[in-house]
Amino acid sequence: MTALPLVVTADGLQRFTEAQLDDDINLAITEVGFTDQVFVVAPTLTALPGEFRRVDTISGTALDNYIVHMIVRDEAPLSYSVRGFGLYLDDGTLFAVYGQAGLIVQKSAGSTLLNAIDIAFPTGNANELVFGDTNFLNPPATETTKGVAEIATDAEADTGTDDERIMSPKKVKRVLDALATALGVDIDALETALSALAARTITGSGLVTGGGSLAASRVLDVAIASSAEILAGVQNGKAITPAGIAGITRSLATNGYTPILGGAIVKWGRFTAAADNTTAVTFPLAFPNACFAAVCSGGQSGLDEANDEDNFPEVIESTITSGGFTVSSNRGSGITTTYIAIGF
Repeated sequence: MTALPLVVTADGLQRFTEAQLDDDINLAITEVGFTDQVFVVAPTLTALPGEFRRVDTISGTALDNYIVHMIVRDEAPLSYSVRGFGLYLDDGTLFAVYGQAGLIVQKSAGSTLLNAIDIAFPTGNANELVFGDTNFLNPPATETTKGVAEIATDAEADTGTDDERIMSPKKVKRVLDALATALGVDIDALETALSALAARTITGSGLVTGGGSLAASRVLDVAIASSAEILAGVQNGKAITPAGIAGITRSLATNGYTPILGGAIVKWGRFTAAADNTTAVTFPLAFPNACFAAVCSGGQSGLDEANDEDNFPEVIESTITSGGFTVSSNRGSGITTTYIAIGF
């Protein structure tokens, strides 16, 4: 429905402005006057030219700040034509007028005039207007207003851009059928592509295991070596991770040890050799299997050159075990020295 652009009269605009300034003004539109005369629509009008009938059975509501939907009903046994109309406030003020050369509506004596009109006001707020009767109001439907709606044509349904008309079940089915037909070609092509893809396989190799045909979801996996497997150095199908290395038991201290790849273990420490005697040295942690060799370095306990001699402690080879070894010292005084041992 096309909105008719009303012209608000000077008197009507004054009342409208005063009402929006919170003055106690009644903006109830209580009557509509009809004319069959073609006239110049002007804001200076105070009466509707050629008015032949006035009815008070009207109803209306504001659709937004500028548009009012109004219905006029006349059940009188009269015949007449309408080319213009005027809206009257409760106090008789001509609020707004509209006119055109062509017929707006035509009534016969045996019919009831029930005319729905959308009225466009040049200024807001149209919500200030009220109507005396709403029991037969039938406004156009919007997203927020219940009312009459026009069903979309096939072309409008296919285009899908009209936001004022509604879709009937038949129109919805038409659009969905067309969509299904259009998608059918794409779905067939997609099924063909998926069938070809499902015939392919993906299979892990090297450190990667798992896989299979692409007919289903597949999982590829890389096994992680444990700390023990890292030290053993014989596993060829697992990956070394920082966490696995961090899990290797070691002691980084003055008297400590650390394993190395392949199973070997290095131990080190400090001890004080007894003067002119043998001294037993115990590892901080025994080798799990055996100690291959242990060496003892020279050393001195201070800068006492008078007591420094060349006969430093020596490892007695036959005493080397997984738990330690014994050194012999011919020195006249005790001396602090160091050792390194290798085993597995």
